[in-house]
This record gives sequence, structure tokens and C-alpha cells, in this order.
Amino acid sequence: MGKNKLNFITEIASTHDGNFKVVEKIFKKHVKTGSEYIKIQIINSNFLYKEGTKKNLRFKKLQLPWNNIEKLINKYHKKTKIILELFDESSFNYVLKYKDKVSIKISCSEADNIFFVLKILNNFKKVFINFSGYNLKEINFLLNKYKKYKNKII
Repeated sequence: MGKNKLNFITEIASTHDGNFKVVEKIFKKHVKTGSEYIKIQIINSNFLYKEGTKKNLRFKKLQLPWNNIEKLINKYHKKTKIILELFDESSFNYVLKYKDKVSIKISCSEADNIFFVLKILNNFKKVFINFSGYNLKEINFLLNKYKKYKNKII
């Protein structure tokens, strides 16, 4: 398709309800589709919400243990391009060891966390940034802050 080739992303949000077998099944099916990327969220509910609160408990059910994320990366990184969507610093610290095997997606809730985004851009080869909800002036301001890394940003 040349320079205008479309790349599709298989996005796994919370459809797995924390069930690793469901996630692995989606990964297996994804590889067969020919979709170029698969994205999974890395959630640390204790970092996002106060422990024991309703939201914390709800998100705790959705998070996959990091050792399962590690299994997926090691098993599939040569078969497909993996994108990890990060929401917090502890997740970043964990996935840093996979910087040569994965790309990162920054959620819209973190796109204006300049220190966090720069840290990610400094360490990963390809970074997807979600600017949903931002106006053009805000996007231009943020992109100006990240311009040193413009070749890494999607």
C-alpha cells in the first residue's frame, strides 16, 4: 500500500475482566488476523485510586498481574507489535525493562503530564499519545514540549 498504508490495532481494554486465559486467547486470534499492533492496558489500581475504594476494587478486578504481562510480551513480541498503555509511574518502572520489545501508549489522562511523557519518550522507540478531549491550542502546546522526540511520537 505504500506510504499511506493503514495499520490496525487490536485493542484489549477491560473485556478480559482480569482473566489471563481470555487475554491469551485474544492474543492468539490477533496474530492470525494480520493486524499490525495489539494494545493492552497496564493498570495498577492502588496507584490510580485509594486502596479499598469502590473504583480501586473495580479496577483491581481488571488488572492483570505483571508476571502475566511478562509472559505475553516474551511469547508474542516477535509475532506482533505490542503496545502497552500506561496510566502511572509504577507501571512505567515495571515495563522499562521491555523497552526494546514494546511501544507505549499514553492515555489522554496523562498526555499533559509533561514530566511523565518526557520520561517515556526518552526511553521508548515509539510512543502513541492520546489527545482526546484536548483542544488544538493545548495539543500544540504539548507537542511543542515534546518536539525533541517528534520522530518517536504517533
